[in-house]
Amino acid sequence: MSIPPDASKGEQFLYQVWKSVSESPGWNSILLVITYDEHGGCYDHVLPPFGAVTPNAASNPGKEQFSFDRFGVRVPTVLVSPLIQAGTVFRSNTDTPYDHTSMLATLRDWLGISDADMLPSRRVAAAPNLAQVLTLTVPRKDTPVITPHEITRSQTPLIPPLNDLQRTLVAGTALRFGMDVPTVMAQIKSHQDAVDFFKQRISAACL
Repeated sequence: MSIPPDASKGEQFLYQVWKSVSESPGWNSILLVITYDEHGGCYDHVLPPFGAVTPNAASNPGKEQFSFDRFGVRVPTVLVSPLIQAGTVFRSNTDTPYDHTSMLATLRDWLGISDADMLPSRRVAAAPNLAQVLTLTVPRKDTPVITPHEITRSQTPLIPPLNDLQRTLVAGTALRFGMDVPTVMAQIKSHQDAVDFFKQRISAACL
């Protein structure tokens, strides 16, 4: 079992971003989107729905006959702007749910990017943008004061063995450098072994 990463460092990073944009001269015209690539392994009782637009002809079908016509798992997303009413909770106002391509659609419509200059993806073309959330015409002045949590820095133990993902990264790197993968994997017993392995590869690549 691998040791969970320290999420407080990510929270500190988000605080630094928030602090920078909320104190920026351009704050009244900024939309800060905080979202995630995955759902973090949290249980969700709602199955990912079908009905997504296949992005392009090469994906219809793609590998293993999958046509990319299904949305992914739900992920948390927070929108921050002085043009959003406090306490707003929202869903898509179209038959198509929001997904990550909605951020691209929002940028396209906000900046007036032409179809010729936009990413040629039917998924993006079909995505609803986030404009409906910006309901205020006068920016709010009640910017909250957020006190960051104190972070206790600790050294992550390097004794535990690698999980499957970490072993895959080591094996892929060994293959890339033309090394015998089974021999390398037999030598990697812990996180420390993996750290030493990658340091050696970095040194070799810089020579």
